[in-house]
Amino acid sequence: MKNFYEILEVKKNASYEQIRDSFIRLMAKYHPDIYSGDKEFAERYCASISEAYATLSDFEKRKEYDVEMNINPKYTILDKNLSSEFTKKTIDGKNYEQQISKKYFRNTKKKRGFFKRLFTSKLFYSLLFVFTIEMFIILYFIYFK
Repeated sequence: MKNFYEILEVKKNASYEQIRDSFIRLMAKYHPDIYSGDKEFAERYCASISEAYATLSDFEKRKEYDVEMNINPKYTILDKNLSSEFTKKTIDGKNYEQQISKKYFRNTKKKRGFFKRLFTSKLFYSLLFVFTIEMFIILYFIYFK
């Protein structure tokens, strides 16, 4: 049986992000449209990379693969600390990766204060401009009519 960890060039205790990054890097390097060497080799290697990623990116498949390959569960995804990344690809009907990216985006917004967000928004300045124009119109009618 193929060693998917060697194909993706990751350690046996690699996290989901490390596996995904390695998959993207290898596909960019060996994709048949990009690879300058033997096209048949590139096609076969990309197929094995895709198969390895499909197995290692899914928690249940990876767990079965580790048991089948007799990999020491102490250093693999079977460890509870590592398995937390792979729990439930969908949470509340949303994609897990999208929820993680929203979490990071939300945290960056929290760092900015309310007034900093207010004074850097285009809406604030457009409303300020409209208010100023209206004040000039009101003052014109008060003093010149």
